[in-house]
Amino acid sequence: MALEFIDESVEIRIFPGERVLRKDVAKLLGIHPASCTKLERRGELTRLPVGGKIFYALKEVKRLAGIE
Repeated sequence: MALEFIDESVEIRIFPGERVLRKDVAKLLGIHPASCTKLERRGELTRLPVGGKIFYALKEVKRLAGIE
């Protein structure tokens, strides 16, 4: 588990396989974690369930946050 600063104000954890936890995605985007489901329905995020936790692909998260 690595820590990475994607935005100066938000620190998120990057897991192996370039995955980000749902709560970190919500923190970065400034939304409630349940709102990530709305982004999934719109096709903007792809859910990557692993071991009972919900992850999202880092490249999709960066695109949504306007980073890169």
